[in-house]
Amino acid sequence: MKYDLCIWAKNGGKVLPFSLKRIDEVIPHEVVGSKILADDHSTDETVKIAKEFNWTVYPNTFGGLAAGASLCLQKVKTPQFISFEQDVVLARNWFEKIPSYLEDPKVAVAQGWRISPHPVIGKIDLVNMTNPKNMKCSIDNNVYRTDVIKNVGIPSYCGGAVDSFVQEHVEKYGYKWIVDFSVVSEHLRLDGLKEMTRRLFMYGYTYPYDFSGRRLGSIIATVESPIRAFKIAVQKSCPLVVFYFPLMRLSQLNGTLCRGKTGRRRCARGVN
Repeated sequence: MKYDLCIWAKNGGKVLPFSLKRIDEVIPHEVVGSKILADDHSTDETVKIAKEFNWTVYPNTFGGLAAGASLCLQKVKTPQFISFEQDVVLARNWFEKIPSYLEDPKVAVAQGWRISPHPVIGKIDLVNMTNPKNMKCSIDNNVYRTDVIKNVGIPSYCGGAVDSFVQEHVEKYGYKWIVDFSVVSEHLRLDGLKEMTRRLFMYGYTYPYDFSGRRLGSIIATVESPIRAFKIAVQKSCPLVVFYFPLMRLSQLNGTLCRGKTGRRRCARGVN
């Protein structure tokens, strides 16, 4: 079995070397097909770094996460393929465990999980991982059945919610999406809270489904966040969670409320 490898990247110069080096260490060279990287107008050394690690770089001319993922999918030729984000450092046991889930013909996607090494955000990630209310899918350390994902497609209007879109439609086709929480990779957050709040704002801003329901859910989650933060702070002996967690929730709510007509236009362009 050969696997094409995919990454969508933008200004990942600080983190990409760690991600690509670990991929080379974890995934045996003999099973690697093409190494495909969609670059979203990077102004740093992202393209240079990718080429140094023997990745073929394609310009993501449309821009945005959805467009980058769609571009990678167009280039995939192998029956199964693997995707990563530029800032995920793969778990050492990832290849030993995750691809084997696709031996079940009803499984179309399998992934591990990822947690930030940040001393505060990482503790929030650990608790969120076990929260049944939280979304449990991503597209940053996954293996897929290519034919299923090509049938689903990745339209540009997914914005920052590509994972939700793909999971929803994979399951509509009658396939399973497996998450193995025992395989935990590192999700680098070099800019800490600043990066996290920006990501959550954009996630709320570009989320394309059930806008009114999403807005109400964000409001409720934000109102409840101080209580939730206190519980996490006590559970993980980390007082700073009391500050971080409500601010993260507020950022996502702000993105959701700012969406409006401008947000819908930006969402259609696949804002990352």
